[in-house]
Amino acid sequence: MVKDYKYASSLAMRAQIEVARRHIDQGEFDDAIQILAFIVDNAKASKYHEVAFRLRGGAYLDSRRWRQAIEDHTKVIELNPRNSISFNERALAYRALNEDEKSYEDFARAIELHPRSTTYLTNRAVNLITQGQYDKALNDIYAALALDQDDVNALHLLSKIDYELGDYEQALKTLNRLIDIHKDRRSLFMDRALTKVELCNWEGAKDDFLEARKLAATVPPIQQRAAYHKTSEIIEGCCLLFVDDVPSAALEFFLRAFGNPTEKVKLHYLIGHAYARQGRADCATEQFRQALASRPQMAPCQRALDALNGVYNDEDCPIDPNLTTATPGGADAAVAPRPRPCPLGVAEEAP
Repeated sequence: MVKDYKYASSLAMRAQIEVARRHIDQGEFDDAIQILAFIVDNAKASKYHEVAFRLRGGAYLDSRRWRQAIEDHTKVIELNPRNSISFNERALAYRALNEDEKSYEDFARAIELHPRSTTYLTNRAVNLITQGQYDKALNDIYAALALDQDDVNALHLLSKIDYELGDYEQALKTLNRLIDIHKDRRSLFMDRALTKVELCNWEGAKDDFLEARKLAATVPPIQQRAAYHKTSEIIEGCCLLFVDDVPSAALEFFLRAFGNPTEKVKLHYLIGHAYARQGRADCATEQFRQALASRPQMAPCQRALDALNGVYNDEDCPIDPNLTTATPGGADAAVAPRPRPCPLGVAEEAP
């Protein structure tokens, strides 16, 4: 009878864990956390504590509760020091809190435990890009591509580095290749649109921003696992800025997206655009400088700052260097129309 009870109890625990998994997959994190709390608080369920703590730590991570995620993954690692998943997810939580050293150490340990994981390699590469350590990031990216030459995350990061270093044609080539295969990834369309902005391909950029907006509106719950990236807010801000020409509304979305350190520099850059198009040159300059303070090699930011200072003239991207700020009030004030969005945040001559 005792054995039968233990068997039934074991089945019940496993069933609860599967129910919690389904809640997580549907983005119902609080329901999953409540179920998993019952298991981790039950001393008789000790054989299930590792998986329960790991799943709950993942639910906390996906719902932006960084400290709770760290606590649960730390408990997993105490129970099993070789659990690479918890090292990886704890690293993501540390990164969200700007605790770069701890994040890097955990990614390194995850890679040591599972050196053939392209996910762990590209996650660490993101940290390195965020710190402007492009050479080290490329080492991890190429290691991931050696394992899988078509790895979408590795190739996407490669395009980001090309974009940041000003090699827009190469970035565009890589993004075209990725989008041919992954037509449902909103972030790919957003980044290709921003690349086309730098290449002055106005219509192409507009089409890609609109496609990113459409995809963002249809993201299923299971893909909200990385909701803390605030990708949808950034996409909507880009559409409001570059397509709808409403910089004040765009600014609200960009400010709302702050909190994810991996996009901090991009947000400073985009906020700089929004301020410039409102005629707030000082605010725009400060945003571009903050971006460059974090990543001095960020070519789009330097280009925008030069344009605001009236010292940049690119014949392939026709911006009047004498126009150092947008007309006060920008498009929001219904002033003279502009023929197209300006990639440097500087108003073009009205016709």
